[in-house]
Amino acid sequence: MTTKKFDPNNFKIEDLFEAKERRRKELARLPFEKKIEIVERLQSVVRQIRKQGIDKSKPKREESS
Repeated sequence: MTTKKFDPNNFKIEDLFEAKERRRKELARLPFEKKIEIVERLQSVVRQIRKQGIDKSKPKREESS
């Protein structure tokens, strides 16, 4: 992680791509078991969202008149 403070007034798209690349490298260095834990946590979040009926991934059907 970087200690550089985010300044929205001095934001460049290159900064976003650099941060994305750093994060990818960070995740690639994780042990396989840790990656599995992350996936399981994400799946848990999806289950919770679906239980609450807030599943935005399915497009709403338009009712025909």
